[in-house]
Amino acid sequence: MAGSIPWRLRGGWSVGIWFDRGLWPAGGFLLLALAALVVGGAIGLLLERGLLRFFYGSDDVLVVLVTYAAFLILENLVLQVWGWNAYPPTSRRPCSAR
Repeated sequence: MAGSIPWRLRGGWSVGIWFDRGLWPAGGFLLLALAALVVGGAIGLLLERGLLRFFYGSDDVLVVLVTYAAFLILENLVLQVWGWNAYPPTSRRPCSAR
């Protein structure tokens, strides 16, 4: 089965293959890195202006706890969207996991 699937598609649900088409070899990676910076900055700005501004002037411990709570919520959101398994069901596991 693996022989009939092109080598670029064997990784499963990789988003990078869609950005890699027609760009220079590192273009897909650079585009994804730039997209990660933009999305991370947007989420950081939303958290800062939407949540943390209400806690300006409060105790520093409270600000740290609110930031940590937001981190835990976002971490669980990522796990809900992309799943708990690090490998897609169609990919090969590393030799040590057999």
